[in-house]
Amino acid sequence: MDVTIGSSYIMKNPVTFMNLAKIDLLDATHEIDAFLKHLMRHKNTPAFVSKKMIQYFGISNPSPGYVLRVTQTFKQGSFSKNGIVFGDGTYGNLAALAAAIILDPEAQNVVIDHDPIS
Repeated sequence: MDVTIGSSYIMKNPVTFMNLAKIDLLDATHEIDAFLKHLMRHKNTPAFVSKKMIQYFGISNPSPGYVLRVTQTFKQGSFSKNGIVFGDGTYGNLAALAAAIILDPEAQNVVIDHDPIS
């Protein structure tokens, strides 16, 4: 399907959104929602997401203990340090996850490995 914009632009395969008034498309929406919930509740999701987020925050090879602490926070949905609570207790809360990654002792006390060349 081509859409002509003005007289000189033709858009091939324009973006379309589901019409939620059509009953047959509602089934697809519910299936997608159920599939995403299934992925979020998979037993490997907390560890996978935690490790990837730690790597995005700059620790390329996090220790298993660091990943475990952040994974527990992902499951609990809250993180506290010095009396301050991050997150609201919902599974997979990203505020708690980010706080656990940044405020973890391993993230704050990075040990630089000895360089064997120098």
